[in-house]
Amino acid sequence: MHQVNLLVVVSWLCALLGTSCTTRTLPVPLEARGVFQERFTGALTRFINLFTDGNTSSPCKCGFSKTEPEENPDDEELLTEPGSALGALELDYDLGTFGLYDDNGEGRVVGGSLSRRYEFPWHVGLVSPLGVMPFCGGSLISDRWVLTAAHCVERRSASRTVVLLRSFSPLNPRALRLPATNIVIHPEFDGSTYGHDLALVELYLPLPLERLGGAVAPICLPELDAESDEGVATGWGAVFFGSPPASRLRKVTLPIISRSECNDTLPGQVDGSMICAGGDRFSGTCYRDDGGSLMTLNADGRYQIAGVSSWARACTTLGHPSVFAAITHGHLLFSVPEASHLRGRH
Repeated sequence: MHQVNLLVVVSWLCALLGTSCTTRTLPVPLEARGVFQERFTGALTRFINLFTDGNTSSPCKCGFSKTEPEENPDDEELLTEPGSALGALELDYDLGTFGLYDDNGEGRVVGGSLSRRYEFPWHVGLVSPLGVMPFCGGSLISDRWVLTAAHCVERRSASRTVVLLRSFSPLNPRALRLPATNIVIHPEFDGSTYGHDLALVELYLPLPLERLGGAVAPICLPELDAESDEGVATGWGAVFFGSPPASRLRKVTLPIISRSECNDTLPGQVDGSMICAGGDRFSGTCYRDDGGSLMTLNADGRYQIAGVSSWARACTTLGHPSVFAAITHGHLLFSVPEASHLRGRH
């Protein structure tokens, strides 16, 4: 199913069920009607119910407190039923830390280590409608909006962009895929310097976060402009320069360095809209990590987004840091409620 346009499948299901869950219901070919009705109606009915039950939007709570989410048997049945359109999501709370800070690794994406399942439930992949491997990453910041790098989507329409969620590996055919409905580029983005390299991608449907078992959750936005000595970056990018993309989500811990120190290494290339991390070891971000987040901890011990992966010289050439678009308190680009009024592209 991962290679079928989700909107088409949902629309076909609506036609089968006689519902109007979208405004663009497509006719179901007669030869396909019986097959879909027999094999997919039950599972996809659950999928439609998940997205249309009750309110159309869900309250958002970033990250998780230092307690495990309460297990919901109904959600487990929904998400683990074989053949479900949502896939076989195993609600294993021992293997998933659900967004909590985990200080047990030696992660140093290039030079990094494998993340634990659901450790970063806000990390998403951006793929083409029929694609498998993400061309960029992103971070869920609400039930409907993904924050990514502008250069990842500046030449793409929303109709050619699908968001891959709840996937430790992009190769998992049961990962949740949702089409985008809008792309908003930061109004000050400079494609020549990558200044203000930020963009928002709007999902076609709001996510029912409370019913997804904690495997999908938004990352916190920064509340204060606190100084941090290090941050964590995640991605499916190359493990080393010239290697293929990683097939499983990786994490890397990087020291955050001052802008002046960064400009000493990358003279004239780092402006006030950027933040630098790494550079002291052979570790950092690489191709296809772009759009992913640089995370620090807030006062509550939850991850907050401090930057969006923008660029790096030859995948962390020794001594060269990775560069991120900075996210600071009061500077979060263009606020999400107003995003549809800014340079939107469908």
